[in-house]
Amino acid sequence: MTKHAATDVTVSEMSISELQARAQKARALVAQLGELLPGLIHMSVDERKHSSGRFRAGEPAAMKKLLVAAGRHPELFTALADKDGGKDPKTFEAQPTIDDLDRIAALQELTDEMEMLAETLSDTLLAFGADARKVGVPVHTLINANRSIHPGLASDAAEGLEYYEAQGRQAARTRAKAKAAPAAPPAPGTKTE
Repeated sequence: MTKHAATDVTVSEMSISELQARAQKARALVAQLGELLPGLIHMSVDERKHSSGRFRAGEPAAMKKLLVAAGRHPELFTALADKDGGKDPKTFEAQPTIDDLDRIAALQELTDEMEMLAETLSDTLLAFGADARKVGVPVHTLINANRSIHPGLASDAAEGLEYYEAQGRQAARTRAKAKAAPAAPPAPGTKTE
């Protein structure tokens, strides 16, 4: 958990209406970020998974040095002329690729900070969720234990109970499928008893 100034009201301490208002303002700021950076690309899960665009630390700078060197000797790289993103399909142009690397550099710190904020928000949700479960799980257990003798309680809790019952049925089906699935045959050359 991060520390905060004594005068700050944290998300745990502010009223729900204040938190909702601030979250709405934050969402508007996120929308403004998107407007500041038009043309951002959103890949599918599969595209992201199989992208060759991941770089190791220091790799963009090293690649840029190679491209600068290649740009000084374009005649040696004419086979790449139609792939380099340049204007002349017969002449190798290193600058479009160098520009892409500079775009990475320009966006990397923002990406890192946004990932840290997203991680912090996600961790905050986990912390609130853990706190909610400390009370919610025993409440669920007590309602289940008392619903047959307290019809009013059962009626008031019906929608919540139905959710957990549906989750339980789904989990049971998943377990049954896993149990019914045939075991994988032993690997060739493996001894079986």
